[in-house]
Amino acid sequence: MDENLNLEFLKSSSENYTYKITSRGPVCYSALYRDNKYVYRHIILSDNVRQYAENKVRKTNAYLTEQCIVNELQIDIGKGWKHFMIYDGKLRELILRKNLTNEDKLRMAVHMQKNH
Repeated sequence: MDENLNLEFLKSSSENYTYKITSRGPVCYSALYRDNKYVYRHIILSDNVRQYAENKVRKTNAYLTEQCIVNELQIDIGKGWKHFMIYDGKLRELILRKNLTNEDKLRMAVHMQKNH
């Protein structure tokens, strides 16, 4: 696990999250963090987006697919991200992960060098 990257995530303020308006409402993208297998991101949902996502999860009884996140919620995510967790039974945010690639490792190493 990259301690510095994850420590940076834990210390980051939500004021620094990327904020975006979608057709369903605003969302906030967290900083990335990782372990030795995955890279993770949270997308915090506004009320309208959250309600739509909750209804979709209830109807399908499954995590949201990449297609649903991009096409129905209209949230931009790169390829390979998977919704894999609902924290404490409530869908306040999308908790996403994708397999850590060599490209991800390089991008994060460059990011760490810029911030030190």
